[in-house]
Amino acid sequence: LRAVSFFVGVLALAATNGPALAQNATRSLALYAPSVGFKNSQTRLAYVQGLAKSIGAATGQTVAGRAYVDVDDLIKAKPDYAIVEGLCLATRDLGNVVAAASIDGKTSLTWALFVMNPSDKVDSLRGKGIAFVKTGCRDRDFLDNAMFESEVDSKTFFGKELPKPDVTGAVATVRDFKQAEAVFAPTSQAKGLTEVFSAKNIPTPGFVILNGVLGSDEVDKVRSAVLSYSAGGGVDGWKAAKKSAYSGLASKLRRQAKELVFARPDAVVLDVRDVVIAPELKYEAAGVGQHFWEPRGD
Repeated sequence: LRAVSFFVGVLALAATNGPALAQNATRSLALYAPSVGFKNSQTRLAYVQGLAKSIGAATGQTVAGRAYVDVDDLIKAKPDYAIVEGLCLATRDLGNVVAAASIDGKTSLTWALFVMNPSDKVDSLRGKGIAFVKTGCRDRDFLDNAMFESEVDSKTFFGKELPKPDVTGAVATVRDFKQAEAVFAPTSQAKGLTEVFSAKNIPTPGFVILNGVLGSDEVDKVRSAVLSYSAGGGVDGWKAAKKSAYSGLASKLRRQAKELVFARPDAVVLDVRDVVIAPELKYEAAGVGQHFWEPRGD
């Protein structure tokens, strides 16, 4: 009887504390977005922690925010939610993308090749140095195919490569430290440099639900909290995500084979009168004398 009473008591305690434990569960929000122009690591950390606090207020849970400098470290940490670089979302299936970062009012940014010396052109950069953002997500394909449209093999064209952990450091490598002559970056983040080659539009980082067992009610509350968050500091705000933006970037990473296209000419019907000049016909009566032969005397 005592054993039965104890078992019933445990069940009653579990039934009482179960919902409370779920309500007070701790969630985690991770950030890996090296293309966003945060001023420094403190600004980056402040942003993710601020967004985590806003999500926690919406869901009634404790949400811890943490910034990462390596996408593989983020994945190993298994966070519930994450802000992930657009290139990594295009190359890795991480989860449900529910929002896209709005930067300068847009969810895709034009990238370009910038140089410090205004007289430099693409051809004059052969053998020189290039800085770029190292994301760990098919960076070589991004440079050669998405940026250079398969026209340049960056590994053999440039004399040296300087991969950097974020776009701020990559731009500073060229503009401030003069350690490289060129850098690929969003046009809005390359102040003080000269654009020599305009590349493609690249989608901004996205907000991903990595925890696949979260209830739909929690996911809706998280999405709503993210879309209404606009603290600034590198990301203006958030907009509804378009999966086609990231799949479109994935297609740009493939090598582009360019072929000559011969256009089929339109059929042209010519009227013979357009190419032949007909002689002008004129009728005159012949004289009678031309029908007689006059013998010639010796």
